[in-house]
Amino acid sequence: MGYGSSLPRRTMSSVNSMTRRIGAARERTTMSATNEEYGPVELVTIGFTTGAPPREVVDAVSALSHSDAVEVLDLVIVMRAEDGTVTVVEIDELEDGSPLTAVEYGAAGLVAEEDAQLIAETLPPGSSALVIAIEQRWERGLLHAVANSGSVLVAEQLIPSSIVAQAIEATGPADGKEG
Repeated sequence: MGYGSSLPRRTMSSVNSMTRRIGAARERTTMSATNEEYGPVELVTIGFTTGAPPREVVDAVSALSHSDAVEVLDLVIVMRAEDGTVTVVEIDELEDGSPLTAVEYGAAGLVAEEDAQLIAETLPPGSSALVIAIEQRWERGLLHAVANSGSVLVAEQLIPSSIVAQAIEATGPADGKEG
């Protein structure tokens, strides 16, 4: 069985527990105090039909972990066997020699067991997912300026790249910019 069209929608609703925990904590710190230590955290779930992520994905995650704009905080692999058995492997539990051991990370354990189990429910038997908590470091300065100026971050939403591409295709690139 492969990934169906319902997977992204179900996966998005399944990660709500982590999103609520992070969002509530962020709202408390953004509204009440300056928190320069962290930017917002995005939870990215990548599904694949093998027990290990493809090398191209591992290389991209490794490169991402060395970026100044973002920080990989946590990473887990969620595997659903053909019989439905679920295995969750934290980044700090990976065997030596695993390509993912090259990924630099900052907070193992941020993706909770509950989150991993909810994600596992969305996986077809015989497939796996790489779940990555990525902090948007670039936003720290903006959040600091917002807090110091007495302003309040009212809303923040991640728009999927497919929607952005459709919108730009429909409206065209901004004057002087190429797509």
